[in-house]
Amino acid sequence: MHSKKIIEQVRAGNERAMESLYKMCRPKFAIWVMKSYGCSHETAMNAYQGAILAFYENIMSGKLKHLECSPETYLFAIGKNKVQGQMREERKWSFDFLNVAEQEAFMEGEDQVNKEKVMAQIEQCLEHLSTAYREVLYCYYYQNLSMTEIAKLLGYKNADTAKNMKYKAICQLRRLFERRAKQRHEVISGDHCY
Repeated sequence: MHSKKIIEQVRAGNERAMESLYKMCRPKFAIWVMKSYGCSHETAMNAYQGAILAFYENIMSGKLKHLECSPETYLFAIGKNKVQGQMREERKWSFDFLNVAEQEAFMEGEDQVNKEKVMAQIEQCLEHLSTAYREVLYCYYYQNLSMTEIAKLLGYKNADTAKNMKYKAICQLRRLFERRAKQRHEVISGDHCY
């Protein structure tokens, strides 16, 4: 698809142009991202959705008037940045509020498998949080929304209220994780009586 033509069609409101581009590039993008970054199909699709949305918004806002490359290349560049951003946030996520557990894993010389176990345990703890806490953490860490955006999206009074909810959610998640870590340690060391 010619880059000038797609931009004109999208700006004119032709939904089929975006749909065609979306369907044409999606499988290639997913394969490329999973192979290049070793991420899951879900992560690849999240990045692709973000890239498509950014492409559309850039056209509609007038930020993107012409391309020096193909639309596919442009999408892949945006998608690459989205994946890298998600990977940075995932690392930030674990270090931001669970650095004690992570440091313990690193000090013991744990490998990638054990780090993945820690992330799986975090995900299990997330499931035990209230919906409100999960939503605020998801919006902040995975969607990179500001506290003002989160307040508007989730219906909080203001950014300070959203920030307070995020703080409470992190504290609750830390307590859950530490409780589970303590239980695992007691079971391993035999200190726990049944």
